Amino acid sequence: MSNVSSYNLFKIELPVERREQSDATIGLESYLITSYPKSLWYSEDKNTILLDIPDSVDGFYETVQDLTKSPSGGFKALLSEIDESHLDPDEIKWFDERYEVRKQLIASLFPVLVEQIKKPLLHMISLSR
Repeated sequence: MSNVSSYNLFKIELPVERREQSDATIGLESYLITSYPKSLWYSEDKNTILLDIPDSVDGFYETVQDLTKSPSGGFKALLSEIDESHLDPDEIKWFDERYEVRKQLIASLFPVLVEQIKKPLLHMISLSR
C-alpha cells in the first residue's frame, strides 16, 4: 500500500531574475513539461510551478539542482517542507484536486484502503541567486 499511495506534491518557486537569464531554468521547465505533463500547474504569473510526482523527494531535488545550474552561475535550489499556509487560494484548490484524484485512483484499485489515504506533505523548492 505504501508504494501505491506514495506521492509527493511540490511547489517550485522560480526567481524573477530567471527572465534575465532564461538558460538557467529552460532545461528545468522543458524537463517538467515532458516528464509530468498531466500533473503540472503554472501560477498565473508563470513564476511558480506545482507538481504531483511519484519520484522520491531527494531524487527529484537533485534533478532540479542539476537542471538549474548553468555556465553563468545559475540558481541555488533550497528544499523545504511547507504547509498549506504557504499556498495562495488557487494553489490550495490545485492541492485539494490532486488529493481527490489520488483518492479516486486508490479507490478504483483498493477500495478498502481509501480511508487510510492522508493528505501528503508539501515540499517547496525555492530557486535563488
